[in-house]
Amino acid sequence: MAENRKKRYFFVDQSLIMYSGHCYEYFKPLKDIVEARGEKAILIGNLAAEKQLIEETGTIPLLTYWCDERNVGQPLGLSTKENYDAIRASHEYALARDLSKLNQMFDISSNDMIIINTIKHWGIRGVVDWVESLPSEKRPFVTMIFHFTGLPEPNLYDHAIDHYRDAFARIEGSVTSKNFYLLADSEQLVAEYEELTSLNIDLAPIPHTISHVASSNPIAGAPLRIGYSGEARIHKGFHLLPFVARFMEKRPPSRPVEFHLHAYCLNPRAEFFQTAMAQLEQCRNVVLYKEIMGPESYRNFIGTIDVFLIPYALSNYYRQTSGIYTEAIALGKPAVVSRGTWMASQLKRHGGGRECIADDHMSLLLAVRDVVENYDALRAEALEIQKSWLKFHQPGVLLSMIDHAAIKVENRKFHEMSV
Repeated sequence: MAENRKKRYFFVDQSLIMYSGHCYEYFKPLKDIVEARGEKAILIGNLAAEKQLIEETGTIPLLTYWCDERNVGQPLGLSTKENYDAIRASHEYALARDLSKLNQMFDISSNDMIIINTIKHWGIRGVVDWVESLPSEKRPFVTMIFHFTGLPEPNLYDHAIDHYRDAFARIEGSVTSKNFYLLADSEQLVAEYEELTSLNIDLAPIPHTISHVASSNPIAGAPLRIGYSGEARIHKGFHLLPFVARFMEKRPPSRPVEFHLHAYCLNPRAEFFQTAMAQLEQCRNVVLYKEIMGPESYRNFIGTIDVFLIPYALSNYYRQTSGIYTEAIALGKPAVVSRGTWMASQLKRHGGGRECIADDHMSLLLAVRDVVENYDALRAEALEIQKSWLKFHQPGVLLSMIDHAAIKVENRKFHEMSV
């Protein structure tokens, strides 16, 4: 009988394609805890998952669309709203079908835990459709973790906000609503969603704090290592880095610095990337890392960074979190972040870094120089923040929240049956 099976955890992510990004890093510490308890943990990724990821992690390639895939074969000539609705319909159908395949592969039961990460407004109702299609005694407990705002540009309307409202209404009106646990990973996102629904949405800890990474201290007399990690993207400020590096090469601060930049770009032909790389490759104070980093090389890389550069655009990040910032704080390292972002709100609350104006190379330069000149004090602040940060932002905390939410549902079901 399905009810007598051992609990299984299915970690599902439409964007789990390669090591780049934080999709695998998000799930890995959760998977490690589950397996250490003697329970089964299964990674479910995109159909396009790379061979290396599949072979090294056991990821099962299953999901049709990337979480924000917008080329789904919809007809041309649609209005913006019609286009949005057509994309949503394709995502919903595909995700419900993909999860039905998951059921066929594993015979999903009510003991199973489905944890879906990085899901967007496009596919949420498809998950509800799938759960409703199952017999009541086979419906799993489904956790959805939201990371995306429905209003990517501050104060500008986007049809995504209506899709989120529709999705929450679909859950709320479903006979399976008690099978869902909803989380968002920033206070700003929780507040946004709570304006759209009466459903409870909890604040999620960010699990990939990698507190086990060996965090180095600057070597006396050696240059401070100024680091940029993650994929090179224009909305993450990669194009600003050449100016900062070249200026500090010509006019060095009182303390020597060296820039260690993860320079992998998904589209290496992008003009911003080619322009930036042509300049960075001429800088003697820059070390470039041009390949995707696997988990071990990534941990080694960030463990040696002294100052993290996170000069992201306000779009999305005024409410969305940054995994890089989370890792910087977990390592007790100062960071430079863009004013008005979620990261800046954390900086104002805790300290441990400096702000710059988004998409402003001179502001970024001044902030970096300020951190370098005041490094020892800011490093001490960051180490203090680290202690409180890790009390909440830990994989064990997130997994406990999910487990407790599932137990509450089971207890409620038992109570209703006994009555």
